[in-house]
Amino acid sequence: MDNEQYSVEPDDNGAAGDKSIHANGASSEPIDTDKPVSADNRKWALFCHLIALPAMFVPFGNFAGPMFIWQLKREKSDYIDQQGRKAVNFQLTMLLIAGCLYTIGVLGLLFGEGDCMSFCMSAVLLLAVFDAIAVILATMEVHKGKDYAYLFSIEFFKHKSD
Repeated sequence: MDNEQYSVEPDDNGAAGDKSIHANGASSEPIDTDKPVSADNRKWALFCHLIALPAMFVPFGNFAGPMFIWQLKREKSDYIDQQGRKAVNFQLTMLLIAGCLYTIGVLGLLFGEGDCMSFCMSAVLLLAVFDAIAVILATMEVHKGKDYAYLFSIEFFKHKSD
């Protein structure tokens, strides 16, 4: 891996090494901002986020695209590993929510509640818009070499040291 390292914030007692997760899903180990992220590492981290946009039109593509790039390049640098993990976790969270909405909608339709199906499909469309906006914001921040944490995301894949 490159020499990019995370700096770990000290806890309340001043001891470094304890990691916490913030409300927005960001861990307390940010990218070392003293050292710029290389252009190649930014490019691959950016692709981890950006590939989800066109892949949204392929079943499970929003998850499979970021997962493929993350698995392919995560050993190259800690920055790619971190951003790829965040992209995969977010897309898996979106997939889980959409799956739940589809299931509720289909069950509502089976039990004669057509309004439930309409509501759920509208919610899925809004979720897709939210997903696209979040991916664009993540891509813009990663392009600058900054750490990006999605608004909410279930942490399915944790950092190696967690």
